[in-house]
Amino acid sequence: MKGRSALFLLLAVVFQCLGPLAVFVPRALPLVLGILSIAGIAIEWRNGNLRAVFRLNGIQISLFLLFALALASSLWSLDGGLTLTRAGRLGLFLLPILALPRMARRVTDGEKDILWPIFAGSWAGAVLLMVEEHFMGHPIFHMGKGLAFDAPLEDSVTNQPLIILGLLLWPVAIHYFSKGPKWNGLLFPLAATALLLPLTSQSAALAMAVATLALVVGFVSARAMRRLWLAISLMGCVAVVPIAMLPWRWGWANCGWLMDSARHRVEIWYFSAVAVLQRPFLGHGLETSSLLRSDDGNWRFLGKSIQVMDHPHNLFLQVWLELGFAGAFLMLLFFIALYRNLRRMDLVRQPHVWAALFFVVTAASAGFGAWQSWWLAAICFMALLLMMEKEHGKQT
Repeated sequence: MKGRSALFLLLAVVFQCLGPLAVFVPRALPLVLGILSIAGIAIEWRNGNLRAVFRLNGIQISLFLLFALALASSLWSLDGGLTLTRAGRLGLFLLPILALPRMARRVTDGEKDILWPIFAGSWAGAVLLMVEEHFMGHPIFHMGKGLAFDAPLEDSVTNQPLIILGLLLWPVAIHYFSKGPKWNGLLFPLAATALLLPLTSQSAALAMAVATLALVVGFVSARAMRRLWLAISLMGCVAVVPIAMLPWRWGWANCGWLMDSARHRVEIWYFSAVAVLQRPFLGHGLETSSLLRSDDGNWRFLGKSIQVMDHPHNLFLQVWLELGFAGAFLMLLFFIALYRNLRRMDLVRQPHVWAALFFVVTAASAGFGAWQSWWLAAICFMALLLMMEKEHGKQT
C-alpha cells in the first residue's frame, strides 16, 4: 500500500494474522505482541518522540508499581528463583504498556478505516472456523496435535481460542455497531455470543453471559453499568478473601446442584483464602500458588490432602495470595485509574466498552490464572483496538 506508514503495514499484517493465531497458536500471541511493541517504540525513537513513550498516565503507573512489587516478592517467596524468573517474563508486558497508547495515537483515521475491516474479517473467519471444527469433530486440531481423529482433546486446546475470540468480539461490536440503532448494537453481540456459547467452557460461557447482560443494562443506563463495574472490581480488591470462604462454609463443595468444576473452585477458593491469612500483607510471592501443594500431595499450609490446581482461578484471590494487601491496593488503584479514563468516553460507545470489561473481570474471576501470557496478550490486543476507537479526539 503505497504511501502508508510502516506502523500501518505492521498492524495490517498482525491484524490479518490475529484470528488464525488465536485459533491455532494462542500461545504465540505474546511473541507477536512483543515484536509489535518493540517496533512501536523503535518508530517513536526514530521520530524523536521516545521521551513521550515514558510519559506515564495513572493506569501505566499502577501497572509498573504492580510489576515492581512482583519482582520484589522474590525476596520473600517460597521459591525466590522461580518467582524472579516468572517476574522477568511478566516484565515483557511492560513493553506493550509503554508502546500501545502511542501506537494508537499515531495511526491516522484513514489508516484505521482500512485496519478495522482487516481485523474484523480475521476475527469473523476465526469464529466460523471454530464453529466448523466443533461440528466436524475438530479434524484440524487433531491433525495439528498429531492425534487420531477419535482421540480426546485437552480442554485448553479449544477453550483458549474461544475465550480470546469472545474477548475480541467487543472491539468489533464497538466499531461497527455502537453508532447505529440500539437494537443493532445489541443484536450483533447477542448473535455472536449465542454462536460461541455452546462451544466453550463453563467459565467462558459465564463471562459471555455476564457481558451480554451488562450490555443490556448499559443501553438503559451507561452510568449505572460503569458504576456497577467499578463497585464489583473494588469489592473484589477489598473483600475477596472473606467472600471466597462463604461458599465452602455454606456447604457448596458437596452440593449436588453445582458442576464438578464449580465445586472444585469452591474448595480451592476456600483454601487459597486461608493461605492468604498466613501472609496477608506481602503475600507468598509471585506465582507461588503453584507451589502450595507439597510433594506428598498435602496442602502445604494446612497439612490436608486435597486436589489443588496451579492457581486459584480467581484474579483477585491470586493477587492477594501472591502479593498480599500491597498487591491488592495497587490493583485497586489500577481499576480506579481505568474507570476515570474510560468514563470520559462518549456515551454511545460506553455500553460496549464496559460490557467488554465485565467480560474480562468475570473470566479472570472464574477461569484463568492472573499471569497467563496468552490471556494477558489477548487483553493487550483488545486494549489497543479500544484505544484506536476515538470520538472527537478523545482516546478510549
